[in-house]
Amino acid sequence: KALEDYELEDFLFGRPEPDAVYYQDQILVFGHTPTQVLGSGGEILRRETWIDIDCGCAFKGGQLGCLCLDTMEEFYV
Repeated sequence: KALEDYELEDFLFGRPEPDAVYYQDQILVFGHTPTQVLGSGGEILRRETWIDIDCGCAFKGGQLGCLCLDTMEEFYV
C-alpha cells in the first residue's frame, strides 16, 4: 500500500513477513524487529525489497549492526 496509507502503529508495532514486498522500486530499511526473529543469525538481513538492520544487540549473542547507505557496507560492534 502507499506510504501515506500506513498508520503510526504500523511502523511502531508491525512486524514484517520474511517474504514481504513493500515497494517494487525502492528498498525499505528498518529496525525494531531483531533479525533473529526473521531467521538471521544476528546479522543485517537483506531481501530483494527490504533490509532489516536490527541485529538484536540487546539480546544474548546479538550485536550492533550499522549499514552505510552510500556503499551498503556493513559494520558490527
